[in-house]
Amino acid sequence: MHLQKRQPAASFALALLAPTMLLACGDGITPVDVVDIPAIDFGRTDCGQTADPQQFVLSNTRGGAYHFDITLSGGEASNYIVSPMSGVVLAGKQVLVTVTPRALPRIAETTENLFGETLTITTDDGEAPLEVPLLHTAQGAILEASATSVTINPTQVLGGPQVSGPLTITNRGNAATTVTVGSDGDNFMLAAPVEIAGGATENAAVIINPGLTGEVTDTLSLEATGALCAPLPTGIEATGTLSVVGQAVTPHLVGPLVMRDPSQTLCVITEGGYVACVGTNISGARGTEALVNPAQANVVRTESGRALDDVVELASGRSGVCARRSSGELYCWGNVAGISADSGEPEVVPYARKIRDNVISVARYYGVTCVVTNPGGVLSCSGQQPPRISQVSLAQWGLTGVASVELHTSGGYATMADGSVMSFGSNRAGERGNGDDDFSPASAVTGLTAPVQVQARGAHPDQDRQGGAAVLADGTLWAWGSNDYGQLGNDDTSDSQDLVQVTTDGTTPLTGVTAVSAGRTFQCAIATGGVYCWGNDNRTALGAPGDSDVARLTDPPITDATAISSRSHGTCVVHANGTVGCFGEVLGESEFELRPVPAFSPAI
Repeated sequence: MHLQKRQPAASFALALLAPTMLLACGDGITPVDVVDIPAIDFGRTDCGQTADPQQFVLSNTRGGAYHFDITLSGGEASNYIVSPMSGVVLAGKQVLVTVTPRALPRIAETTENLFGETLTITTDDGEAPLEVPLLHTAQGAILEASATSVTINPTQVLGGPQVSGPLTITNRGNAATTVTVGSDGDNFMLAAPVEIAGGATENAAVIINPGLTGEVTDTLSLEATGALCAPLPTGIEATGTLSVVGQAVTPHLVGPLVMRDPSQTLCVITEGGYVACVGTNISGARGTEALVNPAQANVVRTESGRALDDVVELASGRSGVCARRSSGELYCWGNVAGISADSGEPEVVPYARKIRDNVISVARYYGVTCVVTNPGGVLSCSGQQPPRISQVSLAQWGLTGVASVELHTSGGYATMADGSVMSFGSNRAGERGNGDDDFSPASAVTGLTAPVQVQARGAHPDQDRQGGAAVLADGTLWAWGSNDYGQLGNDDTSDSQDLVQVTTDGTTPLTGVTAVSAGRTFQCAIATGGVYCWGNDNRTALGAPGDSDVARLTDPPITDATAISSRSHGTCVVHANGTVGCFGEVLGESEFELRPVPAFSPAI
């Protein structure tokens, strides 16, 4: 008896069609003595897959025929199929034998002789039985996690480096795999996919979704590429406590919320352009439908759960907020009535919903929303008609060539691409900055060119206390409009349609101004890092006791402000270290003294 190994090429198909075909000796196959065949090796096969069949030839170079029988050590439960299992080899002929492996189990060890089976050939020609090992190696990954839990207790700086907890993963298999991690609540993930070679160990960094605050617990789920020779680790529990802190860039006070003072919401743009909010959640003003602690921040998310990022501008009306991304996408949440010209009842959306593209500026006040879109710098406004100018349609406020827009109760200001400022809407107290009447088309604010910032000021819709202010490139501040509480800061209480300079004593100009913001009947500005306020001190809005018709420092003074937001009867500022502090009536409190907002303070 002679045994010769043959690779499965064209002969494989022939063997399937005629597995007992007898082959002539002269076909180019050189008989090999059976003792020269050490094993049949099926190589490395992915777990769950089937290896190619292997074939060998039984030859007869003697004078008489012989009978053969083939048995498998695995018996009926063998992982291989042999065809034929028995037969006769005539003199000078050969028989082709095919060994077909079954699919490897998905749960297997990656050992060289996976099943430990042998194939035994017995003949009646006097030769001793031949035992041939069937070698088969399972190929794939076998992953083991170092622990059954991961704990992350960080203070997360939104927009800053992501904090993580370690998860060590070992691959006992013999094939490389790339591992990712998710969680049943989508609150945890890997900072980056981890590639683990066979026999290697790697550290994976599990991070908390940066759009979370508070405590959260999820069960982690591992996913891996390629063949797996063992079940993936399960039941790994991840626990995290996340605080949103510091690194604020821009504060934005929302309100009054459906005329329910002192209910108010504070939203902050942080580094990375995330939006985090504290305070009340009337009509979804915080961008979440979850029950929230007024003192604990939440991050505004889209409907899919993604944390809204890359935000560069916020604008709000009654309980509704809009956020403009640097890409020009406009997202809004809360009370979104007035965002489009559609009629009907106000719609409440408890998540950031994409409204439109190509927006370069947005402004909201009460039920009116105005946007500037490219190409063309087109200003369009929609929403509820302001009560004081019922004879004018919002469509009459439209302009082209606009760079940015600001709104007050009954109109607003459009800064044009050429540096001029156009006013539109009411003019009961000189808020148009010229002598036009309420119903005239948009017209230029007299004497105002190339301002660094324009701020609109408005009170209750039923009050005539609108006005504007502009910061110029030389650091001076000019104001116009209503002045019944000294809102113009010029040591007077007379309304003015002409620009007047804000002063500290009636004659000394306020200089070094970098930003201005307006509440209901007051204004505040940042000048050389200090915060100055003037106007009506109702509910401690000026940060120092008593009304003032000139700009004065808060008491105690704030000297490191980088951004400011005033609304209704309160003001919040961002300090140079990225923390946020507020004074006046903010988030339900009314105090002169600057007080920190805990949710945006750095971790100790």
